[in-house]
Amino acid sequence: MQEDLQAFFRQGIFLSISPKTLLVGWGELKQQENPASSQASFYSPDFFLKEEKPWIVPEHCSEVDIEEFQGGLTHKLSQNISLNWKGADLSFFREQVEDLKIHFSTGKLSKAVPIVFEESSLLKGFHEIAFRNLLPFCSKLNLFGFWTEEEGILGATPEILFESNRPGHFQTMALAGTDPSHKKDCSREHQVVIEDIATSLKKYGRVDVQATQTVEFAYLAHLRTLIELETREPLTFLDLISILHPTAALGAIPKPQGRKWLEKLNQKQDRRCFGAPFGVLWPNGNAKVVVAIRNVQWDKEKMILGAGCGVLEGVDCEQEWKEIQLKISSVKKMMGFV
Repeated sequence: MQEDLQAFFRQGIFLSISPKTLLVGWGELKQQENPASSQASFYSPDFFLKEEKPWIVPEHCSEVDIEEFQGGLTHKLSQNISLNWKGADLSFFREQVEDLKIHFSTGKLSKAVPIVFEESSLLKGFHEIAFRNLLPFCSKLNLFGFWTEEEGILGATPEILFESNRPGHFQTMALAGTDPSHKKDCSREHQVVIEDIATSLKKYGRVDVQATQTVEFAYLAHLRTLIELETREPLTFLDLISILHPTAALGAIPKPQGRKWLEKLNQKQDRRCFGAPFGVLWPNGNAKVVVAIRNVQWDKEKMILGAGCGVLEGVDCEQEWKEIQLKISSVKKMMGFV
């Protein structure tokens, strides 16, 4: 057990597949163009889906009960991680918002998600402490991560891109951010996200949009609307990725012009995997894919922690900046960054 844990923290991949269960991979992590036919395969591309080998097939893979996993972590580590973060650039955020105001006024875009990042120097081995700190949040959030000795990503997201437990049936969600006191009105933004997802899906079958609820997650609350699709004809894992990613919750609409805006933004600030799909596909066709937000990414030189916010015409820059700070703060609290 201890040898497997050491191997996992050296080079591992995981996704929470239920509030009590993780799917964990360790050992050699083969990066492939296609999923394996005989075992669960993880999917971890960049945001723009340009990665040539987005599938990761671990040498060892197992479903692990979180309480048992925690029990195996016998040696004690500090619960907090002291890091010196360089704050996100407010001027760059304002630049994005002003650019979007022009796009809104000309009708080129109706909604978009500007993003910013904080940076810190790399603290070796921090991900083991951060991973331990995230485990108690598995009951409310979807934990995910993938790391090698060169780079990694680790997070806890409230957003599922899609999930399927039987052929022809998929569940997704619309999710909009709000503050813990529920003072910000997200209803207009949330409705835009619902309509974007439902419109994207309805050509493929029967779409059921369920009632919107306010759901409490770690340190934040969100409007969430579950959306189900019963397909008329088979859709593959990659079909659903193409149809849904990025939803209006993380991207920009309309999508063709929105992608151009997102790619232009990426030239100034590389988002890497922030907001990308991260998931697993089983040989029987079952799948779960989350949206990679509320995370930290790292390489040999630095760590980055990002956040974004959905904006519409009439955006209040200062209010949106406060929301971004709340999201960044929530990640730091969950992971034990001080």
